[in-house]
Amino acid sequence: MRQLGSAGLVIAIDISQKMFPNQLPYDIVWDRFRCLLKASVDPELDYKGRAVVLLSSTLKGDDRVVSGKSTAPYVCGKTKAFFRSGSLEKLESDRRLVRIKNACKLQNFAKAVVQRHKFCTMKLVVVRLQSLWRLKIIRRDYKEKIRSIVIIYCWAKCVLVRIKRQALRKNEASIQIQTSWRCFKHRAKFKKQKKAAVLLQRVIHNRQDRQRFHSAFAECVEAARKNQQMNSLLQKLARNCEPNKRDKSNIHGLLQECSFMISYLGKELFLQRGKVSEVQNQIHCQKETNSSLLLTVDALKAESAAEKLGVDRLSEKVTNLYKQIEEEKKTSINHKKELKKIKDENMLTETAYKRKCDHMVNQHKSKIEQLNIKLVAVTKDHTLELQKQNDRIKTSEEN
Repeated sequence: MRQLGSAGLVIAIDISQKMFPNQLPYDIVWDRFRCLLKASVDPELDYKGRAVVLLSSTLKGDDRVVSGKSTAPYVCGKTKAFFRSGSLEKLESDRRLVRIKNACKLQNFAKAVVQRHKFCTMKLVVVRLQSLWRLKIIRRDYKEKIRSIVIIYCWAKCVLVRIKRQALRKNEASIQIQTSWRCFKHRAKFKKQKKAAVLLQRVIHNRQDRQRFHSAFAECVEAARKNQQMNSLLQKLARNCEPNKRDKSNIHGLLQECSFMISYLGKELFLQRGKVSEVQNQIHCQKETNSSLLLTVDALKAESAAEKLGVDRLSEKVTNLYKQIEEEKKTSINHKKELKKIKDENMLTETAYKRKCDHMVNQHKSKIEQLNIKLVAVTKDHTLELQKQNDRIKTSEEN
């Protein structure tokens, strides 16, 4: 200590402690160190008042005791503020710490903005993936619904065609049964009526034959009798015609007999003429009946031709229906083939889409991993910088 005192170092240290090596104008003090002020300042004050408030709040409790006396770390002049040794360095270190904190905040904000942007992009990508996946699921459900609707439609159409075919078969069978039953009824009725008519005709013909036989027998008997009379008359006339055997007494009787015979012959001639007219009338009636029968035969032929046309039309309809059924079967088979093709295409598209989705997911996973690695590295760098700054601050405080 004696050597130091004799060398003048102690005096120099005392002088340096009592002196003010640093000085700054009030406006510079205010502009440079107002970031350290926490409370608000009256805006009507000038730079000196603001600097005094700032220094009193920042350097409060930093008074030094030199040779039993407390000395302030600064002194305010008229235009400048004078700082003792170490006080300005303290203000500068405090200012540096505040600036470092603000820089850290800005860095954190910038990193948050970058990470937020990356998060938003990743969120958009994830939302896009979700929308694509949901679209795929909805499309798959829609295709399955369409496939099921087509299958149900084909099945319902086949069922309706079968029902229609069964109804047509039943209708045809019922028509055939009805026609056969009606024909059987009419045939039985016709047979009964025919038998009754035959019996009636037989009875009437027998009666008419009997009457005709009796009348013909009577006529034959009468004709035989008349023939005998004619023969006897002719014999008599032949006898009277002989000149040797003429009998004048019988001439009058012969004349009477001849007149009777002539009248009888006239009557017979009239009857024969009536019979001839009756036969002619019967022949005319038979001709009319034959013509009416021919007309009925023509009408029956026309009806049979019309029925044949109807049967042909029905057969054409049946053939068309069978063709429609075959076409519907072919269409159902084609629909089944198309459904199989659609299923295969859907399976291929689903596999391709799954591959794409897996590839995209893997890409995004790799990107996410890279971003996480970058974040870890950035956080490590940030923590290292913070540690360095804290170490600097501690070292500056210790000095």
